[in-house]
Order: sequence, then structure tokens, then C-alpha cells
Amino acid sequence: MPKKEKPQSKSFRKKLKLLTRGFLESRKNANNLIDVLGCIKEESAEFQPWALAVESIFSDVLQKREMMYTLEKRKDSSSDKDYPSWLRECYEDAIKILTSALETGEFLDQAQALTSLMKFVTLEGKLPLKQDVKETYFPAKRLKGIILKMLSSDLDMKPLILRLSEWSMCPDVRYHVWMILVPFVKQLKEPSDILQCNIFSLMDVILPAKMVNERKKESDVPLPLCHVEGRAQFEFDEKLEGRWLDGIWKAVGKWKRNELTTHHQMLMLLLTKVLHKLSNPLPLTDLLFDSFEQGGSTSLLALQGIFILIQKHNLEYPNIYAKLYSLFEPQIFSTKYKQRLFYLADIFLSSSHLPESMVASFVKRLSRLALVAPPHDISLILAFMGNLILRHPGLKKMVDNPGGGTVDSDPFLPEENDPMNTKALESSLWEVKSLQRHILPSVATAARFIDNNLPSVEWDLEPLLEGSLEKLFEAECKKKYKEVALTFERPRLPCQPHRKDDVLSKFWRLT
Repeated sequence: MPKKEKPQSKSFRKKLKLLTRGFLESRKNANNLIDVLGCIKEESAEFQPWALAVESIFSDVLQKREMMYTLEKRKDSSSDKDYPSWLRECYEDAIKILTSALETGEFLDQAQALTSLMKFVTLEGKLPLKQDVKETYFPAKRLKGIILKMLSSDLDMKPLILRLSEWSMCPDVRYHVWMILVPFVKQLKEPSDILQCNIFSLMDVILPAKMVNERKKESDVPLPLCHVEGRAQFEFDEKLEGRWLDGIWKAVGKWKRNELTTHHQMLMLLLTKVLHKLSNPLPLTDLLFDSFEQGGSTSLLALQGIFILIQKHNLEYPNIYAKLYSLFEPQIFSTKYKQRLFYLADIFLSSSHLPESMVASFVKRLSRLALVAPPHDISLILAFMGNLILRHPGLKKMVDNPGGGTVDSDPFLPEENDPMNTKALESSLWEVKSLQRHILPSVATAARFIDNNLPSVEWDLEPLLEGSLEKLFEAECKKKYKEVALTFERPRLPCQPHRKDDVLSKFWRLT
């Protein structure tokens, strides 16, 4: 059932409605504005209705140009001369209350404050308070107050920053956010993890996603927020954004990150939206290498960045395959970056000129992982192993190697960190043989690939990368099986009825 509205709330809204309507109808009721601004201090005050009332009043005032600065020198102190000045003072008071609400109160109140403030930014840009504005105009000072409130050192502002995405793709908003953010970031020395997360969230919002085809249609480019017909249209310089990112990321690379989530957020932003825009990403090498050495999911995220630098900027990383080999641990299946590891490993191991002994180590390690992996990941592992064997036909001897040993006498050295020295080529894939008796028919069928002739075309890993326990369960439920009769007659005795000498049948009976 919907919540009943409190009588105090009803009376507060009714009062606000009457005061707002009176102000908008006649200048005689100008003092209603003071009462509206004072309503927020009442015990029964509700922020959202108040913010909507203020937004309604000052939107009307801005559209009527009643707060404009006049160029004429004031000759007297008549009420007509003082009215615009008084309105501007009330307007600034309302702006202060709305801006402070961005970091206080509940999220719905914060979102309403942001919406009202951005409405004023839009109107001020289209209808400037100053006269004779002919070129493109944007109220940068007004936006700066909003952005700096969001860059809090103590409060996680990510949910509110995400709401800024409604306006962030407008080229004039995007440009002026950068003009605020760049000097702010450069002057920071040791920002808190919360502030770093807020900065990364803001950058994520104002940076567009990487397009496969960089050419955009004119209809796809958003209009400026403060665009006015007849006035010169604002144009955003993408190259300038790249230079800003170069400067920002030099500062970001020096920051200390105590929280793992902050480090992951930084790496995800770097990979998805920043790296391809940097004019020279090689200075990030130390940052990526340090992240790569941390292990776990952090190493996995850094691996993608290193791969891009190797592929496009001729970076050399010693022992990259040994590090990749070490990432294949059982813990990887409990992270959300598992698909990324298999995707990148498939690319790194795509060359047919790699040493067979090294690739054999990956195949053997994968076969060991298959024994402890979740059921929906086993099919992915087996398909990846099959592709590696197809690329290196010499690995076929591992399928049924007579001297490869068994569980107790396997020559493979699982503790060896160098994939060139694991003796994997001397071993056999007895792990895959054991999976042929898996309880799930789909896994058992997939494991039989080593008993058949290998296909001429590699298995497609893409659909397997999206596998999950839910999808596996749904697929098993849809399968139809023959009905098997387990018993023809309901048993009533705890033993076989034909055994006359059985004591249980003489003294016990099932009911």
C-alpha cells in the first residue's frame, strides 16, 4: 500500500504552491519569494517540493530577463532600479542552498538539487544576465561550484556523478568540466581513495565510449547545452582533450591507492576510455608494470594495457608469458575478469611459432584447472586446450602418452613458475580422461574431444566466454530424457520379501 501523506507535508506543499503562484502572477507579491526561501528552515520542510518551487520561480525570472545587469549608471534608488539587484541576491541564496544539498541529505534530494542547478546553468547560458553577449557564452562559474561539490574527499559521490551523464555529452559542458578538472587534479598530491574514485567517476562520465568506427554522423553529435540559434555554435576540440588527459594521467600515476577497488576503477577507466586517446601512453609503463606485479585481478587488468602497448607501441616486457602462466589459478574463476583472461591468453598464444614446451605447460595447467573449475567453465577450458593443440600438432602426443604417468607418477612440475621448465611435454592429459566421467553429460561429452579426430577449424570461444551457472542450469532443464522405471511396486518391507529367514521382515513393516 502507498504511504499516507502526513498532514504537515500536505500543508507545507500547499503553502509553497500558493506562495509560488502569487509571486508568478504579480510583482505586488514579490515578498513571497522571501517566504519561499525561508520555508526550507521550517520543521515540516521537504527539500524536493521546495527545490521545484525555487526552480519554477527563477526559471520564470530568467526567461523574463528580470535579473539582467544594466549598463546605465544608477541615478536614484527607486524600487525599479533595486528590484533586479534584489532578485539576484535571492537567486544567489537559493543557489547556495541547492549547492550545499549536493553533499547532504538523501540521494533523491541530491538528484533534485543537481537537476535544478543544471536547469539554471542552461537558462543562464541561453539568456545571460549580462547584456551584449554575442559570442558563445557558458556560465562556467556556476558549473564550477557544482563540480567542486561533487569532488568530495569524504563522501562517495559516484551515484550523483552518474546523474551528470544527462548533460555531460553536450560539448560545452564537457569542455568546461575539463577546464575545472585539469587544474584541480594537477594540484593534488596525496588525494584520498574516495576523492580518487570521485575523480575517476567524473572522467568516466565525460569521456565517450570508444567507437569502433570513429566517424560520426552529424545527427549523432549532441548539441551544446546553451545553444541559441543565431549565435555561434560551440565546437569541441578532441585533440585538446588528449593533451589534457596526458597531463592528468601523469599526476594520477604518482598517486597512492590504498583500496583495491580504487586501483581497479583506475585501470578500467584507463583501458576503456583513456589509453586510446593519449598522444604518448608509454609513460604509463611503470604504472602498468607495478599493477601487473601485484597479482590476481589487478594483474589481469594491467595485462590488457600492457598488451596494447606491446601491440601498438612496440613495448618489450621480459617474461610476459611466465607472468601470464602464473595468472591461471583457481581463484580466477571467482572474479568477474575471468573472460578477460581467456580472451587475452587466446591472443597471446595465437602464434604457431611459440615453443611447444611452453604451450604444453599452458595446456597441462589448464587441464589441472579443469578438475577444480566450476562446471560452466570446464567447457571453455577444454575448448581453449583443443585450440592450442590444433595450433601446435606436436602436442597431440600428450593426449595418450604411455610414459606420461598417472595421478601418482606425473612428471609435470606444477610448482615451477617458468613454463619452459615444467616438463609438461613428458606428461599426459589424464585429467581430461577423468572428466569423461563427469556427472554433467555436457562436460563429459566435451572431454571426449581427445578421443576423436580433432577438427580442422578451431572452436569458437566467444559463446563459451559468456557461460554461467544459470545458463547451464537452464540448458539442463530443457533437455528431455527417457523416463526410467525405478520401481514397479512400492516397497513395504525394509528387505527383500522372498527372504523368509530375514528377522527384519518378521518384526518391522514400512507404513
